[in-house]
Amino acid sequence: MNLVEYATALDACATKDRVSGEELSLVASIGRVIREMSGAYISDGICFLARGDEVNALGALCYAAGWRDAGLCLGYICGIVSPSPLASWAPLPRAFDLPLHEKAVRYGKILSTALASVGIAPGDGTVPHAHAERVRCACQVYRAWSDNHLINGDHLQTLVFASYGHGWLDAGVRVGLLIVLDHWELFAV
Repeated sequence: MNLVEYATALDACATKDRVSGEELSLVASIGRVIREMSGAYISDGICFLARGDEVNALGALCYAAGWRDAGLCLGYICGIVSPSPLASWAPLPRAFDLPLHEKAVRYGKILSTALASVGIAPGDGTVPHAHAERVRCACQVYRAWSDNHLINGDHLQTLVFASYGHGWLDAGVRVGLLIVLDHWELFAV
């Protein structure tokens, strides 16, 4: 898959998303936030692509997909499942090797630090607590995969998993499932 194909598919799916719940409900309010954030980062990714900045486009699109997929998975939005950003990507041109390496390493570290800086917000035994655990578990898996790709020298997949995982993490914080205990600067809240 290449970035233009992915951006087009993700944008087409996201524009058809519907917010779950009744208009004034908590679920609908959260759904609107999820749509707004994923839409903003899809737009950023498309702008980066138009400027020829494929590294930042990749990060923005995967981050947007993390937000969107968290919203779909948790039931805050309803929509068409888009192609997974976690699939195999066509390599970026060699001119992007250095910025890709730098961003992959930096974003991997940011996700690790951010994940260590959150706690579960809802009380034990509540339904929201179970959803918060689901989000945290997903983020831990994406961080582990990002770390594994970094160890194997695959900077493209490192950036994909780190950006996607951070999208899930920021969504969890923004909707109140996770609470930031430290390093507020790492979160889009």
